[in-house]
Amino acid sequence: MKGMGIPTLNVILFLLYLTQTDDGFSQQPDLKFSTLNVLSGISNSKTTAIIEDSIGYLWIGTTDGLFRFDGQNVFPYFQDVNDPNSLPSSGITKLILDNEDNLWICTFSGICMYNRKFDNFIKLPDQSDINGFANKHIPTIAFDKCGQLFVVFEKTIYKYKQAENHFSKLLELDHGKINDLIFDEQNNMWIAASMSGGLFCFDQVKKQITPYLHNPNNNQSISINEINDIALSGETLWIATLGGGIDAYNLNNKTFKHYTSSNNLENFANSIFISRKKEVWICTFASLKLFNPAGDNFYNYFNTANNPYSVGKALIDFYEDRSGNYWTIQSIGEIRVARNNIKFSHIAPNPWAFWRTSEKIITALTYDGAGRLWIGNYHNGIDIFCWQEQRTIRLMPDVNDPNSISEGTIHSIFCDSKKQVWVGSSLGGLQKFDEKDNNFESFHNNPNDTLSIAGNDVRSISEDAEGNLWLVIYGKGIDRYDTNNKTFHHFNRKNNHLSNDYAFQVLNDFRDNLWVATSWGLSFLRKGEHIFKNFYYRKNDTTTIGSDETRTVYEDSLHNIWIGTSNGLNKFNYESQTFSRYSSGLKNKHVGSIISDKKNDIWVGTYSGISKFDPATLKFTNYNQNYGLLSTQFIERSCCKDNHNELFFGGSEGIDLFNPDSLKSETRKPNVVLTDFMLFNKSYTYKDDSSKINRHISYAKKIVLDYYENSIAFRYQVINLTEAAKINYMYKMDGFDRDWIYESEIREANYTNLSPGKYSFRVKAKFENGDWSEKDTSIELIIIPAWWMTTWFKILMGLIVLASAFAFVYYRIKQLRRQKEELEILVAERTNEIQSKNELLNNLNSTKDKLFSIISHDLRSPFNTILGFHRLLARNYEEYSDPERKRMIQQVQSASNKVYVLIENLLDWARIQTGSIHYRPVRFDLSEMIIKEYTFYQSIAEIKGISFEHQVPEGLIAYADIDLLKTILRNLINNAIKFTSGEGTILVEARIKDQFINISVTDSGTGMTKNQVEALFILEKNDTKNVTSGEKGTGLGLILCKEFVEKNGGSMMVESHHGKGSKFSFTVPVANP
Repeated sequence: MKGMGIPTLNVILFLLYLTQTDDGFSQQPDLKFSTLNVLSGISNSKTTAIIEDSIGYLWIGTTDGLFRFDGQNVFPYFQDVNDPNSLPSSGITKLILDNEDNLWICTFSGICMYNRKFDNFIKLPDQSDINGFANKHIPTIAFDKCGQLFVVFEKTIYKYKQAENHFSKLLELDHGKINDLIFDEQNNMWIAASMSGGLFCFDQVKKQITPYLHNPNNNQSISINEINDIALSGETLWIATLGGGIDAYNLNNKTFKHYTSSNNLENFANSIFISRKKEVWICTFASLKLFNPAGDNFYNYFNTANNPYSVGKALIDFYEDRSGNYWTIQSIGEIRVARNNIKFSHIAPNPWAFWRTSEKIITALTYDGAGRLWIGNYHNGIDIFCWQEQRTIRLMPDVNDPNSISEGTIHSIFCDSKKQVWVGSSLGGLQKFDEKDNNFESFHNNPNDTLSIAGNDVRSISEDAEGNLWLVIYGKGIDRYDTNNKTFHHFNRKNNHLSNDYAFQVLNDFRDNLWVATSWGLSFLRKGEHIFKNFYYRKNDTTTIGSDETRTVYEDSLHNIWIGTSNGLNKFNYESQTFSRYSSGLKNKHVGSIISDKKNDIWVGTYSGISKFDPATLKFTNYNQNYGLLSTQFIERSCCKDNHNELFFGGSEGIDLFNPDSLKSETRKPNVVLTDFMLFNKSYTYKDDSSKINRHISYAKKIVLDYYENSIAFRYQVINLTEAAKINYMYKMDGFDRDWIYESEIREANYTNLSPGKYSFRVKAKFENGDWSEKDTSIELIIIPAWWMTTWFKILMGLIVLASAFAFVYYRIKQLRRQKEELEILVAERTNEIQSKNELLNNLNSTKDKLFSIISHDLRSPFNTILGFHRLLARNYEEYSDPERKRMIQQVQSASNKVYVLIENLLDWARIQTGSIHYRPVRFDLSEMIIKEYTFYQSIAEIKGISFEHQVPEGLIAYADIDLLKTILRNLINNAIKFTSGEGTILVEARIKDQFINISVTDSGTGMTKNQVEALFILEKNDTKNVTSGEKGTGLGLILCKEFVEKNGGSMMVESHHGKGSKFSFTVPVANP
């Protein structure tokens, strides 16, 4: 390579990169380092260590804390003096995994182990005076082949005896400072020390230590006694020195080999890393070194100021993760990564790159027959990459040179069958490149020449079997250029039924038929014809093209016609003249460019990436910036393929190129880790309540919540350090969700109002272009019901309901029975009442009949007397003497009085029956009232010759109803007169007894029998009685008297002896003073 220079070397390296295989590296691997924004704010302090644990977390140690990175988020850990399970110090010196993949942390104040299950840190119990190295700066620890722990402090090595919980001193160097410990296959301990320490080997079996010190007179000694790091690769012990370069010690032949550099900073090495492929990586003060076994030398990676993809400055350490990504840390705190999954190369306007474009936006690409890549730019003409000549030709527009490339956007670069290059641009019409003179012949529109080109905006160029060119003249339709006659023939919508004059691409297929992609439909022109057949989208016909906006048309090696539209990819079926639509699984449906590879897979450029379509499986595989693409949007029809099956796509940021064979099918099945559990939008851990979750969510088997704690969220993550954005997720809550819930980016599942019960939350993942992992991550969720929600309570309530129902039915039946009995009783009572009322009615009817009989009889007799005497007096008045007339008048008066009394009794009886008699008691002089009634009846008694007397003292004041009392006296006196014959006696008496006045009417009349007395006050049994002088009594008056006496609050008594007379007595209340 002597004399090639940097540009030539870069060219060769680039070409070698394009053709390198995976058989290890025979040439220096091209590494592109970049920073991850999420890691940029880890710490402003010095970064000291980096390691990946068994789960996949990347741990980064700094002098101001420990950080855990899962691919998207960073979790910090610091010392907390109030938490005994926190770090012993925030200053981290080294991170180490033991034989069981436990993470150990060396700090400024002792060591600890990370407890994964509880997300905290465990300090080793130590009963020695060392006290677990508290407050001691520990540079490193190591585990031998048996898992025995050794701890370094300054120049002394300690051994931990786990059975005794005790550290004991193993050995101490005479001088120096120990920086590293490792163990070989024989479990010998190798010790690296600085400060004039050197290299040592300690035989643990023989308890012997062998020094390997620098001897200036012996080339086979170590180069210098200042050693920073050591590492084993096979039988070679690699030694990083400070100032002596890199030493390699062969354990078999016990010889040293020295690797030094003329750049003295490269002789100061910080660390050594052995990769999984046994690659030896060394960080020096000036570069990153990779040992090349074939050349027995080192490749160097330097920091380049104008190259953001170069390695960082002041490297401290290098690390390879399980995915093969390379990580570097710098003393300034910056972390960079060279991703292993990047299969795409880029060409852009990078000033440090040999192959670079004139600008970012690439609008046209063509690979000519001479092995050159033609690149059309949005503004800056054309770049030509001459790979073999290792040079770039730039064709730039020059307004002062009419033969230069035209200004405007280069839309099409076409190499015809004669290797002639034609260029179409937005302003320059059609241009033919003259390679010999390095200039262009231009064909512009001449309005006065109908055979000139139709317009100057040429979007696409194609060639037919006769060597004629077909051009898209944007807005004007299609032109056919006759290369022999140099004339243009125009085809458009008006004359040839082109679907739309605003076209994008023209294609001559292997049948020499013409295809035109336009902004409104796809047009087809059969060879020899002049009228286009057009294909349009029909909503209800899936055999039509998928969209009227057709952007590109392409023919593959199998002569299939593919059409890119704004709604996906379409394939034309010649035989049926129909289309097959393909858009399912296509991440962006705007297909602007199409090209096929040697396997006939179809590759399309879209507005968000590049996608591969497999015609056999009808599946799309999508690639975007997560997979290493440079551009976010790819320019329509800007793509090509070279002779080595390399595909080139022009985009918004430059060119993405790749070999399809290097993009392997995704077979990895990612495992999901639960990263957080949230309750009511707050993180909830075992520290909050260990009865609900007993360890870190990543290791918890179940979560137990109360019934009201029903607003929860699970956060989950596939731990992938560089491809986390390429992973899709789906989750399901067994017992709640019917189907899996798909989430492409969100890594959180939220649930609210979960009913009490048992659930199982499950989540699984897949890479964007892979299949779902068969194994899912799950955790049991138990929501404890309130006591009133428990099964036993529901059973109890069910029993209570049943018992209540039974009791209700029983009570209802009993109630119905009682109601039936009551109804029967009521019916019986009503029946008895009806019977009683019937009897009463019968009695009343009998009484009525008897009453009417009495009335008719008793009224007839007095009236006969009155009428008879009245008739005699009226006819023969003059014939009778005065005594006779007086006697007749007295008889009429007596009969009238009887009628009056009878009518009064009848009226009173009627009032009693209707309840219209009102009791109105007052204070009055009873003596006075009795005397008046006595005086009224005295004359009547005298007529019959009855002795009528009274014994009523003065001043008897009663409290009674006067009218009722008068009625009582009249009836009793009247009855006494009626039933007493001449010369008989009647006595009216009144006297006070207790609180009543006893009034009696005694006569010496006919008297009554005992039976007559018992029936005296019952109208139905009270027969009409014959009294003196042929008179008869009804008994109605006595019934009234008894009723009226009782209304006045008194009582009535009867004493009678047949033939001797009767005594009727009654009482009335004495008026209070």
